[in-house]
Amino acid sequence: MSKKVLTKKIGTGNYFEDNVFIAEDVIIGNNNKFLNGTIIHNGVSIGNNNLFSNYAIIGSLGEMGLKGDIIPANGKVEIGNNNRVREFVVISFPAKTSLTKVGNDNYFMARSHIPHDCIIGNKVVMAANSVLGGMTHIEDYVFVGLGSTTHHGKKLGEGCMVAMQSANIKSVPPYMTVAGVPSKIKKINRTGAERRGFDKVMLDEVENNLKEILDLKYLNSNNYIITKIQNFIQNNDCIIDF
Repeated sequence: MSKKVLTKKIGTGNYFEDNVFIAEDVIIGNNNKFLNGTIIHNGVSIGNNNLFSNYAIIGSLGEMGLKGDIIPANGKVEIGNNNRVREFVVISFPAKTSLTKVGNDNYFMARSHIPHDCIIGNKVVMAANSVLGGMTHIEDYVFVGLGSTTHHGKKLGEGCMVAMQSANIKSVPPYMTVAGVPSKIKKINRTGAERRGFDKVMLDEVENNLKEILDLKYLNSNNYIITKIQNFIQNNDCIIDF
């Protein structure tokens, strides 16, 4: 099979290996790489400087099981810039809303799965074999560990870390590290926060008062992380157990 690029809405500097198929209703920016076996379905828009490695599938039909698969007439998949989509990754078409969206500067390792209606922020890492349920929302700077699972419709808050093989049946508050089946909070993701340059005093305050912060009993509106955690907990069904 030779490559078959049907779209005319395409920028410059793009690279296509053999056995690539790109449908007609696809928008492609500049300087993207599509390696052997990549398939891009209709209704997908792609920004700049992305890598789609071998046998990545983008825009495939969302899986709805015995309910019957749904294709919204105005549905689309949006992928931003500077993403790395490795071997056998699937990013599915929306089914219940009009959008599946991936932001910028993300890294999706081999066989990670992003199903229908998911919203992925920026600078997210999904390790190999990590799986999301439909309509999952991942905020910025999240690390999703090897072989972990997240129930459909849940959120992974900014800067959190999900340990390998964890099972998230509730949403994960920002800046928490969770592990286990079902997952529970182990500590704050201090390493991730330090890499972003957060102040030591701010992190010490969160670390030293974590249970009270999660129970909404310790308040400090001047601490960004505390405010972020508590706003998230008040708006989502969250893990707060240790």
